[in-house]
Amino acid sequence: MNRARNFPPSPTFAALARTVGTQIADLECSEDQSDEATSRLGDAFDASEKGLTLRPVVCIGDLLMKVEILATIAEHSEVSIEEWQALARDVVSLNGPGIAFNPEAWLRRWTNRGGGYVRTDSGLSFITPEPPTTQQRLLLDDLQRAEGQQAVAAVIDGVPARKGAAA
Repeated sequence: MNRARNFPPSPTFAALARTVGTQIADLECSEDQSDEATSRLGDAFDASEKGLTLRPVVCIGDLLMKVEILATIAEHSEVSIEEWQALARDVVSLNGPGIAFNPEAWLRRWTNRGGGYVRTDSGLSFITPEPPTTQQRLLLDDLQRAEGQQAVAAVIDGVPARKGAAA
């Protein structure tokens, strides 16, 4: 399958990828291989690469290109946790909240880790002591990534989940 023909990247993503490709060639083919020159080129490449891998995707073509780039990086060095997290956010943004989010389990974990909630006229707010713990921040990230606030509110309100609905 030809990814580029079947799932082309957005023009912005394609342009950024071309920039990264050009910078790789500049690094490998530069006549000036002094430490100063290669360091300067390497820094520019690293910044462009991070800009591409951390940039949110807008289509499947962007996602596939990002996976290719991360796979290439992983062959030669380490992929940062921020880059893996950005990829996970991209998948969720293109796929929706997904079926892995369980609002009952999330709420049990939230309260077990000291989190609470308050219902006001403006809706439901999740509260933590200041500053929130790492576990609480991760749970809030999970809730946001899954777009699960309404599902958790339904659990709090005692509303049974609808069959077939993404919980």
